[in-house]
Amino acid sequence: MIGKGLPCGYLKPGEVEALLHEGLAQIPFDGKRVLVVIPDRTRTMPMPLFFRAIAKSLLPRTQA
Repeated sequence: MIGKGLPCGYLKPGEVEALLHEGLAQIPFDGKRVLVVIPDRTRTMPMPLFFRAIAKSLLPRTQA
């Protein structure tokens, strides 16, 4: 399990990216096609940050 807890405050963008990269690195996506489905109830989260971090982590490993 990958994670980081804070008693208060928020993770910095670099911390979010590092945690996503670490977690996604454990899943065998190499050479596969990946579809990311974004739930409708994500309007309060920093979706652009998550999408960029996921893409940065997976694009070098997956098929177009």
